[in-house]
Amino acid sequence: AYIARVALYDADENGFRQRVRSLTEGRNDSDVAYRGAAFLLAPAVNQTSVYYLEITTPRVAIDLLLFEHIAMSRFVAAEYAGFGLYFGMMLLVVVINLFFWRGLKDPLYLRYALALLSTALFSLVVGGYLLQWFPGLAGWYYPVQRTLYAASAVFMTSFVMLAFRTRLYYPRLYQFGRLLIGAFVVLGALGAMGLEPGFDPVRTFRLLTVVAILSFAAMMLHALFRHRSVRVYAIAFMPLVAGLLVIIARIFEW
Repeated sequence: AYIARVALYDADENGFRQRVRSLTEGRNDSDVAYRGAAFLLAPAVNQTSVYYLEITTPRVAIDLLLFEHIAMSRFVAAEYAGFGLYFGMMLLVVVINLFFWRGLKDPLYLRYALALLSTALFSLVVGGYLLQWFPGLAGWYYPVQRTLYAASAVFMTSFVMLAFRTRLYYPRLYQFGRLLIGAFVVLGALGAMGLEPGFDPVRTFRLLTVVAILSFAAMMLHALFRHRSVRVYAIAFMPLVAGLLVIIARIFEW
């Protein structure tokens, strides 16, 4: 869904037939009900068929998949079932943490619940599932996407800072984390208002996220051996941090 525009051109007797899926135009000529662009191909038998695919999007990784019609139906069913399981589990954890917050009055549970909720909603939007059900929201895609990403980053950073008692154990990192939160809030507010800040906000989001992950990953490793009171959080977050570091290394080809 994050691809701004996809256009497929295939030759016919009148020249080329165009099918388009575009966020900015609010147009979707997909032949299959799917969260992304999905076009049926009908190549001629024993002849060479020519298709042109035009993709307009920021620099991101794009998957191009070719399926037989029956295989496509199975793929869509499996993918939607997997996302439904993921989204349902996220909402379940959100509800559990809200119950703990209400019973214990500990803001840690509330911050974690809000972080997971905003992350789940961000996945719903950026994955294209919400737009498939409500195509009229296409014009709000980018503001909502940036706002939810900023909210997820703010709540998760706030949760990590509180869980690891950074104000007590890592005061400098605590101040740095507050600056990161402020930067995410500003970018999220600009996104919510639909304003372009004069620079690439997506790249800025990515840079801030990488800085946050590297900074707090180092803190967690240190806390694992030095601060027994937060060691359980360090152990719990290590697999997630390791996975994020692997993703970052692949992106930057380290």
